[in-house]
This record gives sequence, C-alpha cells and structure tokens, in this order.
Amino acid sequence: MKKSPVINLLSSLGHMSDRNNLPANYSLGKWKKYHKWPSLVLAFSLLLFAVSGIVLNHREFFSGVDVNRKYLPKVYHYSNWNLAAIKGATEIGRDSILVYGNVGVWLTKSDFSEFRNFNQGFPRGKDNRKTYSIFKTTGGEILAGTLSGLYRYDSNNQTWLDCPST
Repeated sequence: MKKSPVINLLSSLGHMSDRNNLPANYSLGKWKKYHKWPSLVLAFSLLLFAVSGIVLNHREFFSGVDVNRKYLPKVYHYSNWNLAAIKGATEIGRDSILVYGNVGVWLTKSDFSEFRNFNQGFPRGKDNRKTYSIFKTTGGEILAGTLSGLYRYDSNNQTWLDCPST
C-alpha cells in the first residue's frame, strides 16, 4: 500500500508510530465524535442560509405566497394600523378617501367609519399590494405606486391596470 506524502513527511520527522502509520496519540473514535456534531450543526446552518438566500434573491417568484400573520410571532401582527399598515391617504372625492400602505389600498368614507377592499387588479400576494403612494391627477385619473410597479385605476371596470414601463 502506497503511503500519502503527508504520512511520509510526518514519519520522516519522527511524529509517527509504526502502528498503522498514525500519530502515537491519535484516537480515531475521539475525532469522529468531535467531527460529527459540529458538522451537523454547520451543515444545517449552511442549508438555512442557502434556502433563505434563494428566497430573498428570487422575490418575484415567491411574492404570490402568503403566510397568514396568525402563524407568525405577535410582533408581526397588525394592531391599530401598526407596522406601516397605513402609510398615507388620498382624497378622491368629497366623501371618499383611499388609504394605502402595506395592506394594499382601501376605500373609506371621510369619517373613516367603514372600509372597502380596493385591491382588485393588483397581482396576487401581499408583497405585490404594498403601496407607497397614490396620486390623483388634475384630469381625475388615479395612479398607485406599488412594490410591483405603477398602476392606473380603471373606474369603468373598477380595477387597477398595470402601466407598462417604456
């Protein structure tokens, strides 16, 4: 059996015993024990980093997946419009206001007594409904700037239409 160059070097330096070409104080069982558990922990950690990196780098692919907030820790639950649930409001009529934020767009009366879902036309998924700004033009057109792009409200069909970028 041919010896490896490392074993030949160690033997020539007197660090090897004749028994199985292993160092005199070498215990294979001891190394297996100390190698096994840290390796399992490290492998799990690296796998976790790899999967989370794929999810974060391919946001558009995973944006349609919704996780209900009741399954998340309490700090992620909406309570009294926290966590940027509402970022702003735009008056679109005498008695109509559009409120928007991380929960999408909602139509309400000026006294905020009732809310109606105003997200028809946005892509599926909470991430795609994150609205940063709503603007009403002088011509009466309503535009919404969201995480997934710019949208124009079509009042005839009562839906948001994607404004293609040029």
